[in-house]
Parts: sequence; C-alpha cells; structure tokens
Amino acid sequence: MHLKKFLNLFYCLCIIYFFLISKTEAQIIVTDKFDDLRLTETYLPVYVDSSKVMRFDKASKQKYTKFDPIALYKTQEKGNLYSYWHKIELKGTERTNVTLIFEVMWFSIYDFSLFIQTKDTLMKFRQGGKYPFNKRTFNYKNFIFKVPISQNEITTIYFNSPKGVVKLNDFIKLSSFDSFFEHSSGEYLFLGIFYGILVFVALYNLMVFIILRDITNFFYFLAITSFALFSLSSYDGLGFQYLWPNFPKISHILGEISFGLFIASFLAYYRSLLSLSYKYPLFNKLFLILILLRIIYCICAIINVDLLYFDWSFDLLIITIVYCVCFYLVIIKYKIAYFPLIGLTFIFSGFMIKNYMKINNVFYTEEFIYYSQYIGVMLELLFLSYAMAEKVKILGFENLLYEKKIKQKEIEIIEKLNLELEKKVQIRTQELEQSNKQLDEFSYKIAHDIKSPLNTIIGLAEVSKYEKEASTKQELIEKMKNCANSLKKLTTNLLEHTKVSLNETKFELVSINEILVQAKSQLAFMPNFDRIYFSIEGPEVNDYYSDKVLLHSIFQNIYENSIKYMDFEKEPCTIHVKIERVPSAIIISFTDNGIGIPQEKLDRVFSIFYRVNPSDNKGTGLGMYFISKSIQKLNGKIRLDSEFGKGTKLEITLPN
Repeated sequence: MHLKKFLNLFYCLCIIYFFLISKTEAQIIVTDKFDDLRLTETYLPVYVDSSKVMRFDKASKQKYTKFDPIALYKTQEKGNLYSYWHKIELKGTERTNVTLIFEVMWFSIYDFSLFIQTKDTLMKFRQGGKYPFNKRTFNYKNFIFKVPISQNEITTIYFNSPKGVVKLNDFIKLSSFDSFFEHSSGEYLFLGIFYGILVFVALYNLMVFIILRDITNFFYFLAITSFALFSLSSYDGLGFQYLWPNFPKISHILGEISFGLFIASFLAYYRSLLSLSYKYPLFNKLFLILILLRIIYCICAIINVDLLYFDWSFDLLIITIVYCVCFYLVIIKYKIAYFPLIGLTFIFSGFMIKNYMKINNVFYTEEFIYYSQYIGVMLELLFLSYAMAEKVKILGFENLLYEKKIKQKEIEIIEKLNLELEKKVQIRTQELEQSNKQLDEFSYKIAHDIKSPLNTIIGLAEVSKYEKEASTKQELIEKMKNCANSLKKLTTNLLEHTKVSLNETKFELVSINEILVQAKSQLAFMPNFDRIYFSIEGPEVNDYYSDKVLLHSIFQNIYENSIKYMDFEKEPCTIHVKIERVPSAIIISFTDNGIGIPQEKLDRVFSIFYRVNPSDNKGTGLGMYFISKSIQKLNGKIRLDSEFGKGTKLEITLPN
C-alpha cells in the first residue's frame, strides 16, 4: 500500500519535472534599469529546420524546444548540417519604454537573418561577413541592431543561423545604449592602444634595422607587422571596417596567411635573437626546418584555401617547440633566453586560450578573456624588447671583455717584440762591434801586406840605380816583379772578397759536376798540376739550385789550396771529391794527402789573413776566409778535418 503511494508520488513529480524542463519560451523582462544580458541556453529556444529553406512566416509558427547544443552537435556528426532558428521574447513592464541593442559579437559569421517583431511592425535584416561592410545597419565592427521595447508589450527576435552553426549562446548579447557605449568605447580604446604599441615598436625596429643592419630587428618588425594583419583581419574585424570594407573575402584568407607569416618570422626572430646559428647548431637546424615547413604550408594554403581551416594545431606545435627550446636554454643558464622565455609564456598562454575558444567554438564576451592573445602579445613585446636590450648589454660586455683580452694580448705581443728587439739590437751591436774590430784588423793587415811589397820594390829600385852589372840588375828586376805579382794577387783576392760581400745571390739550376770540372781545369797552369790525380765519387747532380758564380769560386779556391799545399814527395798525390745527396741538401767533401794542418791551428784557419806558416809566401791568408764567407752566404755549413803530415778533409753542406 505504501509502495503504491510512493510510486504514484514519484510519477507525479516526474511529470512536473518534465513539464518544467519542456517550458522553452522563457520571456526576458525588460525594465528601465536594464543593463546588459548575455543570452544563454535558457533564452535561446531553437527550432531545427531540416529543410534548410524555411521562410520566416512559417518558422514563426513552429514550436521551439530547449536549446541543447550537445544533441544538435550529434546531428552534425552524422553529416546533417541543418539550419537553426532561435526565438527570443522580450517583455516590457508598465514603465518600460526603451530601445535595446542586440549585438552579434561574432564579426566574421558568414551569413544570418534577423527578424524583430513587435505588435505593429516587423523588421527584417540580412547580414554576415560575406557582404560588404556598408551593408551593415551601423558602422561598427560587430553586428548590432536596435530593438524597441514598449510598455507591457512583447517584442520577439527570430535569429536564423547559417548551416552548421549551433552554439550561439556565447556571442549574442542584449545591452542598453549606455552599457553598449561604455563597452564599445572601452574596446576601441583598448584596440587603439594595442595597435599604437604595435606600430611604434614595428617602426622603431625597422629604423634600427635600416641604421644598424641587424637582421634580428627586421625579423621582429616582420613578426609584429604580420601579427597586426592577422589581428585586423581575423580577431577584431577592424581591418574589414577600415581597410578593405568592400572585399569581405580578404579577411579570412589574409588573416590565416598572415598568421603563418607571423609564425615563420617569429621563429626567425628567436633564432637570430638567441644566436642559434653558431652557439647551438642543432636547434638552429630545427628552427630552419620549422620555418621551411610553415612557409610551404602557407604556399599550399594559398593554392588550396581549404587547408586554412586546419593550421592551428601545427602552429601550436611550433610554439610549444620554441617554448621548450627557450626553457632548455634557461636551464643551462644561457642569459639571453631568460626574458624571451617570460615573454613567450604570455603569448603561449594567450595562444592556448585563443585555440581553446576556436576548438570548442566558444566566443567570450568578457574582453579580458577574448583579447587574452592581445594582452599576451603586448606583454611579450615588453619582455622581448627588454631581451633585445639585454642582448645588446651582454654582447657589449662580451665585446668589452674581448677588447680587454685583445689589448692584453697586444701588450704581451709588444713586450715580447720589445724583448726580441732588444736581443736583436744586442746581437746586432755585438756583430757591429765584431765587424768594426774585424775592419780595424782588416785595415791594419791590408796596410801591412801592401806596405811590405811596396817597401821591397822601393828598396830594390833604389839599389838597382847604383848597380852596374847587368846580371845583378836583372835579378833585382825579377825580385821587384815577384813583389808586384804578390801585390796584384792580394788586390785580386780583395776584389773577389768584395764581390762576394756586395753582390746579391742569384739562384739558378746548376750542375755540380760540371762546375767542379770547370773549376779544376782553370788551375791547369799551376806548377805540378799534372802530378796530381783528381777523382770525383757520387751521383751526377744536375737539378740543384744555387749561385753558379759563387759555387765556382768556392770550388776553385778549395782546389787551389789543395794544389798549393800538396806534398809532392808522396806518391801518388791525390785530391778526391765525394758527392752525397741528403733530404733538401747536398754534401761535398774534398780530401787530399797534402802537408796537412796542425790540430792547434785548425780553429783559426778561417780567419782573415791567417796563414798557418807566416813565413810561407804561397798564400795571402784570404782563401779559406773567402770559402767560409761564401758558404755562409749560401746558408751552408763547413767542417774541416786535418792531420799534419797526412792530409786535409774539407766538407761543405749546401741546402737545395
């Protein structure tokens, strides 16, 4: 019995509940103090026009049910893009006599019809983004209409949305004139400030680029300009209102393409700002690939406009990658990345909100949320501008350190050069002192060696004046002739030494064997030349570069010394020449079995005017000195080995 009563009560409650929820045509009571009202599902009963072509006179007589977006979306998923009619009833009170503003805040809605029905009139409107801007009832970026409300009368608004547009509750609003004016004035003021900041920052970076030729500023200018175009065309409708009012199709195409350009220039800007090309080559390649892909997508979108509807996910992926890269650079303490990361956080947050709205078909009436991406961009501009200043500061500090290191290096180099110069000066001074000393000795010895033969000649000439016998007189003349020849030989050797010192070395391709033969043959006039056995051992050397004249003089002097001091009591008398090739040089040794040189005198053999036996008049003391100086001029080396009574070996090394 009790169970039956309970079931009856439950049944009655269910009937009451379903009756309440089936009441669809809720009226909006309008008073004199009406401010604004966003139209939610409660105030938007809907009729689904499956025919898609129903006229107003028929639609106004249909029964409207509760607006259920989920159920309507399910019909769309099956491919049924119906046309939807919405009915809004406004009722005035006894004191009501106002005109409200009916605002469609979706400025880019493609096409819709609006009917405002009062007791006595019916107003019809056909609006949408596909029509030129001058077709609108008011010069405003959104669609607005006047709705008159009279005392105790009902005003009905019928809104016919385009095919497939279901969720209208977030972008339809009723406002009083005062509320609308306050709202629109604030919105235009905000947009004016926003675009003013964009224009200022863009022009500033363009001027900096023109002056400094820094590509980072150009990419920044390009990113700001492309985002401004995107906002004007796709986000607030000001571009359609002021820039291209007669070309409605431009807004959508330009908006999406400009956003792609914004993403590409945004990547290029971050790549340049963070100096990825030389600091982080891997990230640099990643950014270049993303830029290339985004440009290719833009080109494909221009060719096939349908692609423009699906680019948001790719752009979100790109911004996420950039955010992760900046976050990683901050973790590894790359100073320049700090402020770009903060700025990117703001634009990333705004972009996430914008795309959430786009994915879910949500259009918020709260300006702070709707323009969240604008706010994010403005905050990003602030931090990125600071980041560029910080980069200049860091680069300036690095340049200062670099200049300091360069100056320190220059000081070290100068000090090193000064030390080397001091050492060279000391060496040159010592060489000069040595040269002066040698010059003094040279002058003294020259004077002495010239004076002695001259005194002898003068003495013999004086004696010959008083000598009457012809034979004795002829003997005196012969002695004077020998003294003159000795003096001639001395002057000849001095001239040869002077030529070696003054003439420049002339390197040419020569034949060592040929020069040896020529030098020997020119000494055939010397006494006992025929008694000496000459031999040459070693390879033929015909590809040697040296001074031919200087080599001839060296070889001739060596041969002459060996012949001059040969011990002719030995049999056979030999002069043996041996030629050896070594890397980048040639070694020539002259070995004879002459009288030899005592060991204690070997160190002085190459001194000027030095003679092993001063009483011997065979030489002038210049031969070995001349050989030594000539070999030095050819950057060669000389080594002398000798044993008194056995012979001498002279070895010279000449570079090729």
